[in-house]
Amino acid sequence: LGSELGEAKAVPPVLTLVYQLTGDGLLRPYVGAGVSVLFAYDAHVTNPMLTAVGQPEMSISPAPGAVLQAGLDVRLWKAVYARLDVKFIALMKARAEVRHIQVETPGLPLFDNVEVGTAKMNIWVNPLIVQAALGVDIW
Repeated sequence: LGSELGEAKAVPPVLTLVYQLTGDGLLRPYVGAGVSVLFAYDAHVTNPMLTAVGQPEMSISPAPGAVLQAGLDVRLWKAVYARLDVKFIALMKARAEVRHIQVETPGLPLFDNVEVGTAKMNIWVNPLIVQAALGVDIW
Protein backbone atom coordinates (compact mmCIF):
# COMPACT_ATOMS: atom_id res chain seq x y z
CA LEU A 1 0.00 0.00 0.00
CA GLY A 2 2.97 2.35 0.34
CA SER A 3 4.23 4.45 3.20
CA GLU A 4 1.57 7.19 3.12
CA LEU A 5 -1.93 6.72 4.50
CA GLY A 6 -3.37 10.21 4.63
CA GLU A 7 -3.05 13.83 5.67
CA ALA A 8 -4.45 16.08 8.36
CA LYS A 9 -3.99 19.60 9.61
CA ALA A 10 -3.35 20.10 13.31
CA VAL A 11 -3.13 22.79 15.96
CA PRO A 12 -1.64 22.20 19.44
CA PRO A 13 -2.68 25.02 21.81
CA VAL A 14 -0.17 25.26 24.68
CA LEU A 15 -0.71 26.45 28.27
CA THR A 16 2.38 26.87 30.46
CA LEU A 17 3.35 28.39 33.79
CA VAL A 18 6.68 30.21 33.61
CA TYR A 19 9.19 30.94 36.38
CA GLN A 20 11.63 33.77 35.71
CA LEU A 21 15.01 32.84 37.16
CA THR A 22 16.37 36.40 37.62
CA GLY A 23 14.98 39.91 38.13
CA ASP A 24 15.11 42.94 35.85
CA GLY A 25 18.66 42.55 34.51
CA LEU A 26 19.87 42.62 30.94
CA LEU A 27 19.36 38.84 30.59
CA ARG A 28 16.25 37.17 31.99
CA PRO A 29 16.22 33.36 31.62
CA TYR A 30 13.05 31.45 32.42
CA VAL A 31 11.72 27.90 32.58
CA GLY A 32 8.20 26.58 32.38
CA ALA A 33 5.95 23.56 32.25
CA GLY A 34 2.39 22.96 31.20
CA VAL A 35 -0.03 21.05 29.02
CA SER A 36 -1.06 20.92 25.39
CA VAL A 37 -3.72 19.15 23.34
CA LEU A 38 -3.29 18.33 19.66
CA PHE A 39 -6.50 18.93 17.71
CA ALA A 40 -6.52 17.50 14.16
CA TYR A 41 -8.91 18.59 11.44
CA ASP A 42 -9.37 18.10 7.69
CA ALA A 43 -8.15 14.50 7.99
CA HIS A 44 -8.46 12.50 4.78
CA VAL A 45 -7.01 9.39 3.17
CA THR A 46 -4.60 10.06 0.27
CA ASN A 47 -3.36 6.52 -0.47
CA PRO A 48 -4.42 5.72 -4.07
CA MET A 49 -5.02 2.02 -3.28
CA LEU A 50 -7.49 2.92 -0.53
CA THR A 51 -9.28 5.66 -2.49
CA ALA A 52 -9.65 3.78 -5.83
CA VAL A 53 -13.21 2.62 -5.03
CA GLY A 54 -14.38 5.33 -2.62
CA GLN A 55 -13.16 7.81 -0.03
CA PRO A 56 -12.82 6.18 3.42
CA GLU A 57 -13.59 8.27 6.52
CA MET A 58 -10.58 9.27 8.62
CA SER A 59 -10.69 10.76 12.13
CA ILE A 60 -8.02 11.63 14.68
CA SER A 61 -8.95 12.02 18.34
CA PRO A 62 -7.53 14.89 20.45
CA ALA A 63 -4.12 14.01 21.94
CA PRO A 64 -3.03 15.56 25.26
CA GLY A 65 0.63 16.07 26.10
CA ALA A 66 3.05 17.56 28.62
CA VAL A 67 5.09 20.69 27.82
CA LEU A 68 8.60 21.63 28.95
CA GLN A 69 9.75 25.18 28.20
CA ALA A 70 12.91 27.28 28.48
CA GLY A 71 13.75 30.71 27.18
CA LEU A 72 15.73 33.88 27.45
CA ASP A 73 14.66 37.53 27.31
CA VAL A 74 17.39 40.04 26.40
CA ARG A 75 16.75 43.73 27.12
CA LEU A 76 17.56 45.74 23.99
CA TRP A 77 16.50 49.24 25.05
CA LYS A 78 14.47 50.43 28.07
CA ALA A 79 11.33 48.24 27.95
CA VAL A 80 12.08 46.61 24.57
CA TYR A 81 13.41 43.06 24.62
CA ALA A 82 14.17 40.12 22.33
CA ARG A 83 13.00 36.65 23.27
CA LEU A 84 14.13 33.16 22.32
CA ASP A 85 11.73 30.46 23.50
CA VAL A 86 11.89 26.66 23.13
CA LYS A 87 9.02 24.29 23.97
CA PHE A 88 9.07 20.49 23.78
CA ILE A 89 5.75 18.64 23.85
CA ALA A 90 6.05 15.04 25.05
CA LEU A 91 3.75 12.08 25.69
CA MET A 92 1.32 13.17 22.95
CA LYS A 93 -0.27 10.04 21.47
CA ALA A 94 -2.62 10.61 18.53
CA ARG A 95 -5.16 7.89 17.78
CA ALA A 96 -6.40 7.72 14.19
CA GLU A 97 -9.17 5.60 12.73
CA VAL A 98 -10.01 4.94 9.07
CA ARG A 99 -13.50 3.56 8.45
CA HIS A 100 -15.30 2.12 5.42
CA ILE A 101 -12.20 1.01 3.52
CA GLN A 102 -13.17 -0.56 0.19
CA VAL A 103 -10.78 -2.21 -2.26
CA GLU A 104 -11.13 -3.59 -5.77
CA THR A 105 -11.07 -7.38 -6.07
CA PRO A 106 -10.20 -8.25 -9.70
CA GLY A 107 -9.42 -11.88 -8.77
CA LEU A 108 -12.92 -12.54 -7.38
CA PRO A 109 -15.46 -12.76 -10.25
CA LEU A 110 -18.53 -12.37 -7.99
CA PHE A 111 -17.37 -9.14 -6.37
CA ASP A 112 -16.37 -5.81 -7.93
CA ASN A 113 -15.08 -4.53 -4.61
CA VAL A 114 -15.11 -5.50 -0.95
CA GLU A 115 -15.32 -3.45 2.24
CA VAL A 116 -12.38 -4.57 4.37
CA GLY A 117 -13.42 -2.74 7.53
CA THR A 118 -11.72 -0.29 9.84
CA ALA A 119 -8.05 0.40 10.54
CA LYS A 120 -6.84 1.90 13.83
CA MET A 121 -3.39 3.28 14.57
CA ASN A 122 -1.49 5.17 17.26
CA ILE A 123 1.17 7.75 16.49
CA TRP A 124 3.48 9.49 18.97
CA VAL A 125 3.73 13.22 18.19
CA ASN A 126 6.55 15.09 19.98
CA PRO A 127 6.94 18.56 18.46
CA LEU A 128 9.80 20.92 19.25
CA ILE A 129 8.68 24.55 18.94
CA VAL A 130 11.32 27.28 18.63
CA GLN A 131 10.18 30.91 18.64
CA ALA A 132 11.96 34.24 18.38
CA ALA A 133 10.14 37.48 19.16
CA LEU A 134 10.44 41.17 19.96
CA GLY A 135 8.35 42.56 22.81
CA VAL A 136 7.71 45.48 25.13
CA ASP A 137 7.29 45.26 28.92
CA ILE A 138 4.14 47.16 29.92
CA TRP A 139 4.22 46.37 33.63
